[in-house]
Amino acid sequence: MDANTSPLFTPYKLGRFDLSHRTVFPALTRTRAHNNIPQRPYATEYYSTYGGLLISEAAAASDVSQRCPNMPGIWSEEQMEAWKPVVKGVHDKGGPGDGQVLEKPTPQHLKADEIPCIVNDFRIAACNASNAGFDGIEINAASGYLIDQFSIGAKAIATYMANALSKIGVLYLHITEPREAANKSLVPIRKAFDGTLIASGGYGKSDGDSAIDENYADLISFGRMLLANPDSPTRFEVNAPLNKYNRSTFCTNDPVIGYTDYPPLEVAS
Repeated sequence: MDANTSPLFTPYKLGRFDLSHRTVFPALTRTRAHNNIPQRPYATEYYSTYGGLLISEAAAASDVSQRCPNMPGIWSEEQMEAWKPVVKGVHDKGGPGDGQVLEKPTPQHLKADEIPCIVNDFRIAACNASNAGFDGIEINAASGYLIDQFSIGAKAIATYMANALSKIGVLYLHITEPREAANKSLVPIRKAFDGTLIASGGYGKSDGDSAIDENYADLISFGRMLLANPDSPTRFEVNAPLNKYNRSTFCTNDPVIGYTDYPPLEVAS
């Protein structure tokens, strides 16, 4: 299936944004932010290569410097300023960019009077992300982070939350499926949520096309594949071969190797 007939290459309206294709660059932890600050120019180069909807790696909403010194943050003005050229690079490429924020898990039960402080952390992080130029905020409610710790009965709570978030006008849900359940597990959520549904979880181009064609999801995010092929929309269009990703370099601290050194299409060909 070429780009002229590929469902992944049909346009899509996401809020105020007119997307030319339906592939999404998702949040991917890279641990290159020394002292919790995105490093220039490497982060700018990394994010600005992709042309389409891009979601930043998770940026901490509160100080995680003691536990995760190489995770980017968005809790301080210095971090906000460091994100600005990164977001500008994404916009210059023509794509909207959303910032993902998270709160680290807590090892003990939260007290009622602690919750307002966490809410305020997210408020400050969202304001900083907006001031850095991000077009939207994606809140990480998965992967064992704080919000995920309160999820009881995954399928039931997911459907309930999808319905509740639909009622308050949330623009999209971005859901990672178990790889063995791809194209199967999102049906109840699809029915419960009126906004845009982004599916993720081991998709390739072919099953991504199928998911769009069958209205299973509106957009498809590709993680490891896009990490090694930030120009994948172009590669998909011309059926070009893909770079193979190197798992050992996913979360190192090197600012180049495994981060910005995957060859673009014109070099690979």
